[in-house]
Amino acid sequence: GEYVREVWQVRMTTFNLAGPRYLIAVLALPFTSLACLAQQPPAPHDSFPGANRMAAHHVRLQGSERPEFHWNGIRGMQSRCVEGLRIPVELPPPDTVLQRLTTDVYYTETHLIEFEARTSTFISSQCRLEVETHRMIKVTHPYGVCNLDPARRRARGQCAASYTGRPLRINNPAVLGQAGLRRLGNDGTLGCTQYQWDVLGNQMTVCIQTTTESWRSLSARGSGAFEGLWVALRVQNTAASGEILVETRATSVERNIRVSRDLLDIAGTQGYEIREVGPPPR
Repeated sequence: GEYVREVWQVRMTTFNLAGPRYLIAVLALPFTSLACLAQQPPAPHDSFPGANRMAAHHVRLQGSERPEFHWNGIRGMQSRCVEGLRIPVELPPPDTVLQRLTTDVYYTETHLIEFEARTSTFISSQCRLEVETHRMIKVTHPYGVCNLDPARRRARGQCAASYTGRPLRINNPAVLGQAGLRRLGNDGTLGCTQYQWDVLGNQMTVCIQTTTESWRSLSARGSGAFEGLWVALRVQNTAASGEILVETRATSVERNIRVSRDLLDIAGTQGYEIREVGPPPR
């Protein structure tokens, strides 16, 4: 039969534009049909418990990470297996996305909640073609960030339940490297405005849907032109390689939906072991 191994892992920091992290795994599973990956899971709010509802916007972003890098890596591993170890191993079809990203983002009055799934297709050190899915949850609020590891049921950061009931709104920070920001125009398909600027030597392009409901903005990531729903993201290496580092695009945008208020306090309502970082809530 065919199997999918799901490895749940928290990402403890925001992703590094200068150098995304890569996975090295030693597994012994047969190749999983890529058709399984096409089955889209329901959005978290469709299955998350909690009857007390609140208003939110929801965006699902899907895309890929560093296609050239991962294809070079999987070809190199195939060569090592075939030529060095004399173990035959097939490459996946050439149109396979080796690092597939799916992120469900929720914008509420005070919180930004992100569910991320990173599905990797690779050749393991045992010369088997395998697929893994790593997941993380991150809750950003006016008093900090809570990172959650669903596999170990652990949460780290500003995660205490007493944070969730506070009325203070997020204080919009400045965006790193906002100098040199250029407006590129509108994307008619997604209905958003494109902006481009350089961040740490990489060219970053985002497309943002603005909203008159200013409190429902992605204010945890920036202010000014960056307020709104981020519905496309592209990061390209500005060095000679010109490699695409990350590219994601909205496949679903829902405004003014009703979601469980438990999303604000996943660690508390789901019984996570909480490790508070920083001063205790007052």
